[in-house]
Amino acid sequence: MTDLFPKWTNKVPAFLALGAAAQEKLEVSQPAPGTVRLGDTSTVTIRVEGRSAQPRPPQLPSVDGLRMRLLGPSRSSYTFYNGQQLIERVGVQYSLELQPTRAGEFEVPPFSIWTGTKEQQTPPLRLAARQDLVGAELGFLEVEVA
Repeated sequence: MTDLFPKWTNKVPAFLALGAAAQEKLEVSQPAPGTVRLGDTSTVTIRVEGRSAQPRPPQLPSVDGLRMRLLGPSRSSYTFYNGQQLIERVGVQYSLELQPTRAGEFEVPPFSIWTGTKEQQTPPLRLAARQDLVGAELGFLEVEVA
């Protein structure tokens, strides 16, 4: 008796198996710069990468003395050939601006973000604000003795 279906029908093609198992990757930078003068802003980059990257804007926690503003999203997609197969990279990025309203040390607690197929947590974000920045806090002195 001949098979009505070829033998490969009981196997999942590799590209489908990889796609089903693929999950989004959440990348969150620490504030840059990490120390700011009072009134200046620092930026955090929140990036979700993966085929199913469909993040929802996160609900930001409230931090006393710190203004937060979420910008974006911006989307990027590119495809390249690695010599064996086509690879597609999809990413969605938000920028989070942090602006202190008083001098001090601040910590934004972890918050959740829906990345497309699941909730993921950000790490805590730390920022320092100074009334005025002085060279001793930001610079270094290099001395050469001849």
